[in-house]
Amino acid sequence: MKFIKQYIFFLCLISLSHAQLTQNIDKNAFKSLIVPGWGQLELEEQKRSRNFFILEACSWLSFLGSSYINNWYIDDYMSFGTYHAGIDLNIINDSELSLLIVHMSQYDNMYEFNETMERQRRFNDTYPDIQKYQWDWDTTKNRNDFNDLRVKSSNAKKINNFTVAALIVNRIVSFIDVAYLNGQNGVKLESTLIPTANSSRPTDGHVRFSCLNFSNIYVQTFRWGRAELRLDLG
Repeated sequence: MKFIKQYIFFLCLISLSHAQLTQNIDKNAFKSLIVPGWGQLELEEQKRSRNFFILEACSWLSFLGSSYINNWYIDDYMSFGTYHAGIDLNIINDSELSLLIVHMSQYDNMYEFNETMERQRRFNDTYPDIQKYQWDWDTTKNRNDFNDLRVKSSNAKKINNFTVAALIVNRIVSFIDVAYLNGQNGVKLESTLIPTANSSRPTDGHVRFSCLNFSNIYVQTFRWGRAELRLDLG
């Protein structure tokens, strides 16, 4: 998921990074980057516009809902851990909190965790014997309940990440759709996604693609891992 978000953000930044675009693509395309469907509405494409507006509204509802649920579960397991494990999680630094919560969900107390790390000779992973890090679950059942809350929070966070990706993708697709509509009205537009012409396997291990080929717009090629993205934007 992290890879998908970075990849989509990367494409979005490419679309916004070249001032030349404002001279070659109708401003309605950029309206759709702000609010998907806005550019289509300006072009009197009501059906297309409605579809983008609906997806945008659903994505925002999902984003807000998953954010609320995630925060609710976080508050719940923070209070639960304080009451049943005797540790004040609110004083733990953010950089330490996520890992500490995982350890608390797997071990009955800090000493059990430290002993396990010492047996594995992972001495740097042990917690210092101070009150700040000491937890001790009153029952194993409560530790398991704590872990369930943690997992539910994590799942809500994943849904939240997916909706962020959906919001970005919706803007990119809406942007391309307006550019396509402009092409229908006389602005030349070619959209291709093809391997490089060389039929042999690339010697450098990269797979190359050419996409979003607008006329009179800047051209740039980007590589992501073993893939190469070529944007023809001018």
